[in-house]
Parts: sequence; C-alpha cells; structure tokens
Amino acid sequence: MNLSKFFNQTAVYWGSPIPDGWGGFTYADPVEMVVRWSDTQEKFVSGSPGGSIEELLSRSVILSETDFEVNGRMYLGSLADLDSTSTADDMGALTIKSVAKIPTIKADQFLRKAWLN
Repeated sequence: MNLSKFFNQTAVYWGSPIPDGWGGFTYADPVEMVVRWSDTQEKFVSGSPGGSIEELLSRSVILSETDFEVNGRMYLGSLADLDSTSTADDMGALTIKSVAKIPTIKADQFLRKAWLN
C-alpha cells in the first residue's frame, strides 16, 4: 500500500529541538513536508515512563511518513510563506507533544502520527 496518497497538504517542520537554557528550544532549519493535517481534538498521553505523564487534548493531529520529535514545531503552510527571519513563534507554529509510529499490516511501512498543542 502506498501511504503517500493519503498526504495532500504541505507543512513546515522545525525539528531537532535542543534546550536553550532559558526554558525554550533552538531548532534545525525548517523543512517542508507532505502531511495530512487535521484540526481536531483528540485525547493523548504526553510524557515518558519514569517521568511525569499527563493526559492532554490536542489542537491538531498530523499524519506523515516522516519521523517527528517531541517539542518540534509544525506550521500548516509552505516554506514560501516564511521569510529569511521567520521563526516558529512568528508563524504561530504548534508544538509536537506526543508521537506514535504505526506499522502497516505487512510492517513494511510506518505511519507517523503527531499530536500538536
């Protein structure tokens, strides 16, 4: 099955979040990717085993074939919407709070799901 036929929207992703020492993050350069973006509320669990875990409600859910990182940022649009100084905050990008990697029945492909807040 070709999963890419389900992805018909463009989004900008700021990945590789690194704590900046001031309570925020620095990110790698933004990249454009093809996704399925749904502005929908879903309950999900955020956190890690052994750490604090909380149940949250998403603002948006993203499906893609690309891996995501928790605390990365996503914006529904394209790189053409950004200028050379645009940041994730400038664009109103949402933060990835939780991710899942779901195999197909044959386990030869994976669907990635990200919950944004």
